[in-house]
Amino acid sequence: APHIWRRQWRQWGVMLLLALLLALPLLMTLGQQPEAEGRVAELAVPLVAARQGDFGPLWEHVITTLAMFHNNGDGEWLYNIPQRPIFGVIGALFFWLGVALAVYETMRSVVRAVSGVWRQRSYPPDVSIRADALGSTFLLLWWLAGISPAFISVPPASLGHTIMAQPAVYLLAALPVWKISTHTWGGEKSRRQWLLPVLLAALLVGSIAWRDLPDYFVNWTQRGMVRFLYRADIHEVAAYLNETNALSGNEAQAVDDGSPLTDFGITGLLAGPWDKIALQIDLDEATAVSPRWYNPERALLLQPALSFHGWPNVTEAYADAYLPASVSRGEYQLSQVTRTLNQDESVCFVNGLCWATAVYDPDRGILELGWWVKTPLVLPEMPLISNPPPPGVYSGPRLAVFGQLWDGQDNFLAGDDGLWVDPYTLQPGDQFVQQHRPQLAAGMVAETAVLGLYDPMTGERILTEDGREYVRLPLPISREP
Repeated sequence: APHIWRRQWRQWGVMLLLALLLALPLLMTLGQQPEAEGRVAELAVPLVAARQGDFGPLWEHVITTLAMFHNNGDGEWLYNIPQRPIFGVIGALFFWLGVALAVYETMRSVVRAVSGVWRQRSYPPDVSIRADALGSTFLLLWWLAGISPAFISVPPASLGHTIMAQPAVYLLAALPVWKISTHTWGGEKSRRQWLLPVLLAALLVGSIAWRDLPDYFVNWTQRGMVRFLYRADIHEVAAYLNETNALSGNEAQAVDDGSPLTDFGITGLLAGPWDKIALQIDLDEATAVSPRWYNPERALLLQPALSFHGWPNVTEAYADAYLPASVSRGEYQLSQVTRTLNQDESVCFVNGLCWATAVYDPDRGILELGWWVKTPLVLPEMPLISNPPPPGVYSGPRLAVFGQLWDGQDNFLAGDDGLWVDPYTLQPGDQFVQQHRPQLAAGMVAETAVLGLYDPMTGERILTEDGREYVRLPLPISREP
């Protein structure tokens, strides 16, 4: 009605202004990341299908998301024990009863409003009834708005995508208790009438606590996949480094020779910079360390000789190269490597990395290359890109090694490219070896091994200091460590 608008326009104006101010940072961020559209297209599978006339995925997502409250929940370890519903039997009964009550109150208020307009007269409801209806409608809209992202994106029933609905979900579960507590029985309330809502509230809260506390605060946190996703083992390494660094005079030493633990290797899958960032976040500001990250599936850091290894739980290519652990933190073990690298006949590249050794084992199909850092590496900047990256966006390091096998006529037979050490963490004097695994087809005979460096993003070769694009090594190779 006009008189209501004249009385409330200032409040509406303030609300819209605040909403705009809250949305501006999001709009600015999206404007600066045009590649985010690709990521949205990846997630919005039901909407894309619906635009093409196929509403099956959308309907399936709606059903799956609505079932997350009582039957089949989020399937991702990141937020949940996979497929565990939000509520147990008791909580689900309270929740869906609350939804039914909210729908009833909303529909009743809509019917009365429509009836009043139809009869061309206003309906003056009781103030308490009006408040109940508005509150129930608001809760219902809040809940639907909060879970709607799971209707239109993958995966359905995602706790991450529906986080906005969390308060409304538990308020809806409590709505039946509140309705009973405010209902007047027999025209007058008595002290005994408070007993039922109190018992129901205790039943609701108790059933949720009995089910959720052990699952989320004990069982879920101890699962291996959860520890992996939240870098729990990296956190324990950071706590150890903070502890040793905090002792006065650096009294806590990592090894028996008395050297402080500042330069060391640490294993990871190198799937983006996230492990490195997780360690940095957990380190105290005063903890000055220089970790070198490498993937133990293919590489071994020789210098620095100390490394935290054993996590992630993968097959280590050089498991026998470590001495017994001196320190254990989570799955990580701090061990020393005694293997060294022969640098006498090195070939250095213009970016500061030098090749030193090569060994080819034809029986296992492994070409092992040894490298060391002569000067600070010249590398393009590596921007922080979301994980997973948007379609078509390269998110890896800007340096890789190619290891190839050629025949006697210099024809390419097989190759395996990669750098299983984070080049952005390497420093002058560092040494490492890594395995390339070029797979020869049956009947092929390799006579030459070829190696070199390049930028995986652009494909540009990195030259040696004497101007070569690659190094040729006749087989068999005898330049061992």
